[in-house]
Amino acid sequence: MKTKQELRKEILQKRDSLTPEERSEKSKRITERVVVHENFREADVILLFSSYKSEVDTTGIFAVARRDGKDVYYPRVQGEEMEFYKVESEMDLLEGYRGIREPAADSHKRFALPTDKKICVIMPGAVFDEAGNRIGYGGGYYDKFIEKLETSMRKEVAKRNIYKIALAFGCQIVEVGLISNEVYDKKVDDIITEDCKISKLYR
Repeated sequence: MKTKQELRKEILQKRDSLTPEERSEKSKRITERVVVHENFREADVILLFSSYKSEVDTTGIFAVARRDGKDVYYPRVQGEEMEFYKVESEMDLLEGYRGIREPAADSHKRFALPTDKKICVIMPGAVFDEAGNRIGYGGGYYDKFIEKLETSMRKEVAKRNIYKIALAFGCQIVEVGLISNEVYDKKVDDIITEDCKISKLYR
């Protein structure tokens, strides 16, 4: 069985091999699926990410979320943790950790816990399977943040108010059983690709 590092490297090479035109077209199709998703439409808060290198382009998702009056927050890496800050324009994002665009650490715009709002977490990753398992980029930032987010609420409230959607191209989906999970790894609820939605409802 391949290690997480080997699987990550293999799948990212496949993702990187997509042409800019392919990535653009596939990203548009993914955006179309995301913005009609029930949990996106019902969310008060969208925790989004700034696309980096060959990741799915999220600019269209941001535009629709802002048009619909949702509060949109982007992550900022701070040491070994990740915090989210409100962004009202993509001009607010500046190059930060590993060259990824991040918001400024403005305490007045930080996403505060706990909250009773409905939250849709839209997250990136390197590799996924149809059981909702995910391999990130090695820092464990999303796993730690989601653990903090979930434990800030009562269990039944967290289950009702937090929904996790991963964005991926079809080439990033592998067979169930190839991803070895640790106890701290967080599964996602849905994975949206250019061709389908892989939902927890079908697991």
